[in-house]
Amino acid sequence: MSVSEPRQPAAQGDSSLADPSAGTSAPSSPSSGGATAASPPPESSFSPVAESAAAASQAAEPALSPAQEQEWFTWEDDAEHVSSFFLPQPSGPLAMPTVPEAAANQANSPQSANLATIARRSSWSLLRRLALVAVTLLLLSLLLATALAHSPTPGAASPTRTAPGGTAVPPTATVPRTVSTPGAQRTPTGRPSIPASRPTPTSRPGPSAPAGSTNPAGDQNQGTTGVPNAWLADPLPADWTAAGLTRADAIEALRTAVTFTDREMSLDYRNVGTRTRPGGTLTAAVFLLTPGGKARFQQQDRRMSPAFYDAVVGEQLIQEVVHAEPQLVALQVRGGQRFAWVTVQFWLWQMRRDPATGQLQQGLQADPTTGQPVRHQMSVLLLRVPPAVQGPTAPMGGTGWLVSTYGLDLPAGETLPLLTPP
Repeated sequence: MSVSEPRQPAAQGDSSLADPSAGTSAPSSPSSGGATAASPPPESSFSPVAESAAAASQAAEPALSPAQEQEWFTWEDDAEHVSSFFLPQPSGPLAMPTVPEAAANQANSPQSANLATIARRSSWSLLRRLALVAVTLLLLSLLLATALAHSPTPGAASPTRTAPGGTAVPPTATVPRTVSTPGAQRTPTGRPSIPASRPTPTSRPGPSAPAGSTNPAGDQNQGTTGVPNAWLADPLPADWTAAGLTRADAIEALRTAVTFTDREMSLDYRNVGTRTRPGGTLTAAVFLLTPGGKARFQQQDRRMSPAFYDAVVGEQLIQEVVHAEPQLVALQVRGGQRFAWVTVQFWLWQMRRDPATGQLQQGLQADPTTGQPVRHQMSVLLLRVPPAVQGPTAPMGGTGWLVSTYGLDLPAGETLPLLTPP
């Protein structure tokens, strides 16, 4: 781009029109003020009408002073490289766009739209990268925390090991490598301390069995703190293991005796059958009897008598066994058959209506003389029946025991006889 020097006033009589055949412009004619105006854009050819119009326009332009002429600039060779900010803004159809128009055109152009899309994508890409970095840091922190949690703590004791032969090996302590003293640990103050020695666990023998009972080696009850020994058949009767029976067989005998006692002594007047054919709660214990025991029940048990039926229905008696406690007393063997004698102590809770007054009474059965609750004892003689031969419909699922005979509140020292058939 080049800028010409300020124009000087042209001399009079120097103005001439351009030669149409040459295609170049000639000096313009002098104006009334003696100054010349800027030459019009070159044209390829001029007609007479155009020449007259140009002469008229030049004659109509006012004269400019020398100071005003110096303010004009011409743009020649480098006009196409000049920014729109420095170009003059003439009016007319060929006028250059103004700054607001150029900015609007640039904003509406496809290239501007592509640049805006790229900018938005760049912002989302940056957010995704930041999120990826945050997730990575979170995972690394979790892995580090897990590794620290599972790492062994200096000075922590290892679990107890058992050496071959059953001898327990005392736990060993993990000592930091910075401690020179074997077995020493660092306290929070940095001073070494010697851990207290731990005694080697040894097996303690179980309580000695009283006379008349057996408790073979390896048959001690483990983890039975708080459970009554009676329910665990502890101690076992004499010759129990010699007869081929185990502690599990003893516990099943206790369960069978308690179930029979509960079914035999519990009554409910609302379900007792009829006066001539008792049933319901009056015969609820029959399923646990041996064939000989069922026959004796029909002949000897008072629940089969009409008088007992009348008393239960007349008093509207409901009676339940509470707080039953069994005890395995002895084992008897006769002709290859094994019998277990079990006693069950319990109380009876009753709800009944007084036939004389019609008042409803309920509570533990009490002694009429002392007014204290009566504690009953049922003696049960069980016959051993191997569970394998009881079948799928065996009583209680097949515990290996059936009731041969029974007795309520026997006198002291009296035992149940071994009846035939059992």
